[in-house]
Amino acid sequence: MLRHHSHTVSSIEYKGQKLPLIRLSGKWLERKGFKPGCKFEVFELFDSLVISLPCKGEEK
Repeated sequence: MLRHHSHTVSSIEYKGQKLPLIRLSGKWLERKGFKPGCKFEVFELFDSLVISLPCKGEEK
């Protein structure tokens, strides 16, 4: 089932520039395997971002 989570892009100041910042939190991330300290990947796909855990056996 596809679930929807709505969030707002905030910003952070870096070297005098305002840059977009995306922050995600919640038990729903943990249920999907995103536990504190784990590595994840972000892929650009047209007008979307895909956030994924590395495949087992490929973790660095």
